[in-house]
Amino acid sequence: MKTERLIAVILTDFQYAASCLESMKSSVSLTDRVVILWPDIQTEAEPIWSEHRFGAQKVSVVKGDFRSLLYDALKHFNPSEVAVVEDTVIVTRRWLDGLSQGLKAVPFNSLVVPRSPSIHGVQRVLMSEGAQLRSRGDLSRFAKSFSESRKGLISSERYVCSAVLHMRADFLLSLLPNVSQFSSTLELYLAIENKCNKFVVHESIVYSLFARQVEVEREQSQGTLRHLPLLSACMIVKDEEKFIEKAIESLLSVTEEIVVYDTGSSDRTVELARSLGATVIEGTWRADFAWARNQALSRCSGKWIVWIDADEILECDPVELRRELAFGDDELEGYTTRIKNEVGSGMDTPIYHWATRLFRRSECTFSGAIHETVWSRILDRSAYSKQCNFATIHHFGYLESVMTEKNKAERNLSVASSSKNFRFVEEKKVHEARSYFLSGDLERARLVADEVVYSNALESFRNLAIRVSFEARLGLGEPKQAQEMLAMAMDSSIGLEFQSYMQAMLSMAEARWEDALDALRQVGGGYLDDDGWEIVPEQLLSKQIECYVGLEDYDRAVEVAFNLLASGSFDFHLGRLVEWVERSSTGTLSKLADVVPETKLDLVFAQVLQLKRSVADRVLEEFFVKPTLRVYVLATAGLILKGLDQERARVWTDRIRAAGFEIPGEARSPVGSFTS
Repeated sequence: MKTERLIAVILTDFQYAASCLESMKSSVSLTDRVVILWPDIQTEAEPIWSEHRFGAQKVSVVKGDFRSLLYDALKHFNPSEVAVVEDTVIVTRRWLDGLSQGLKAVPFNSLVVPRSPSIHGVQRVLMSEGAQLRSRGDLSRFAKSFSESRKGLISSERYVCSAVLHMRADFLLSLLPNVSQFSSTLELYLAIENKCNKFVVHESIVYSLFARQVEVEREQSQGTLRHLPLLSACMIVKDEEKFIEKAIESLLSVTEEIVVYDTGSSDRTVELARSLGATVIEGTWRADFAWARNQALSRCSGKWIVWIDADEILECDPVELRRELAFGDDELEGYTTRIKNEVGSGMDTPIYHWATRLFRRSECTFSGAIHETVWSRILDRSAYSKQCNFATIHHFGYLESVMTEKNKAERNLSVASSSKNFRFVEEKKVHEARSYFLSGDLERARLVADEVVYSNALESFRNLAIRVSFEARLGLGEPKQAQEMLAMAMDSSIGLEFQSYMQAMLSMAEARWEDALDALRQVGGGYLDDDGWEIVPEQLLSKQIECYVGLEDYDRAVEVAFNLLASGSFDFHLGRLVEWVERSSTGTLSKLADVVPETKLDLVFAQVLQLKRSVADRVLEEFFVKPTLRVYVLATAGLILKGLDQERARVWTDRIRAAGFEIPGEARSPVGSFTS
């Protein structure tokens, strides 16, 4: 009977070897052969062979120097594959089959290795604090669950641990003549690692009596590697032809592949995605965001995954991002990324939150029908992540125009109300309350949130519900009831900074402006809460402006408003700023043209058109003194001529003609001329 696989166990201690061999009985087939390599560095005699019973077959024991023993065993049994194993290793049922399947998928000159909780580095299995592995049964059950969730997952690595080394027998035979004597799998690995492609087979798991780590600088790996993609992107979409191109284009420079799961588009979304090189899966919608995202994830092959929506773009330095993913912390499962949510008309202060948008494909999956999260594939917890400071996701889906066009609030509410894919009833209710709040139904948001507030829910869900109920009550004009929620927040684990922010909002609702300013000062320069939502300085400035206007301190209001506008945010209509300026001691808009960011010019001039014509005329006059803005100014002026008095209309008409543009009502619209 031909030997398919040779398992060479390097003996260091008889007691260890006994445990190792015992663990192999359920995983070694009749076509496999186990050989114990017994070191005898004192003798130069021929290797000494002996046979022993091992379950339904025999195990060979050969004594001599390791290199010669391994070479002779490979020649003697002529296997197709070989696994070199330290005797401190405890294997599981599918460890060997998993490695064999992985080896079939990689080039000839490759080394494949398993995962293990006993290893530090890229192969480590992260355990939850509650995981108990006290008996062989515990080991077996954990390994089975771990393997089932990672079938077929393989990743290319620059360095690996050496407790188990699995490769094609012919490849190892070709290497051994150039290998000096070795006394452990580590020394064998160090002798051959530069000649191997190295892969981790994620469904294969072993344990070890000792922690192992290869202490080798990653840059020492010089072999010609066949790398699997470092970074894949996955998306779910439907009828996104207005946004899909920008989203995919933001991914092209940083990812090797983009997988799009389409849930039933009727427009050009699929065509556009494919034209940009994305792999598109034409699927269906099951009212479950995590399920849909996992369909896209299942077609990705990258070591790392980045996920965005069609109304988002990824902003990063591609080189820096890829360097971090390739050489960063090996034990991280993911990175939380800052998400900048544009809201209102686009001039409002963005809302920021952090979420895990980058994660290891082998470790994580999606969970949650709505507001889906990245979850460990096997452990009942969210991904082990750290903040990513080298990438930002820009989200446009909360703009009023997008929310209305796509009916996002109603869609989210439908999913939250109907889905059964929640781990806890309270989790479902929190998402439902947030969806009601987003849709503008504050009364139902309050009612559903209160069900969680006055329950024995987990602290994290209860804290979220307190915040939703608080904001809904403020929106309903119920400050006394909001005060009740604030008191609950102060008795909870909600951060002190956010408690102060809630106190500021309540004080503002009750027109206690000085108290509100004091509370805002307690928040400091910003705050990031446990749920990933961030209070940024721009939000605090916006609240300060409201307070100063409430106190009729227009000088301070204008000063802060100009600072806010210079940062790219402005939570008030331009008409209100003009009013404040006119009530301030300066009474001039001259500074306005200097502080408007170039990225916001379109929005600012769109608001100019909404002003009374006489007010718009004054604003445009202030902007006209800045040469770089004159095209915008003249284009806007051309649209308000009919509403101006005769003298001012003549001034703008002369300026437009002097610049070589046409007047509305003539051959062409001046806007067409200005923008051509």
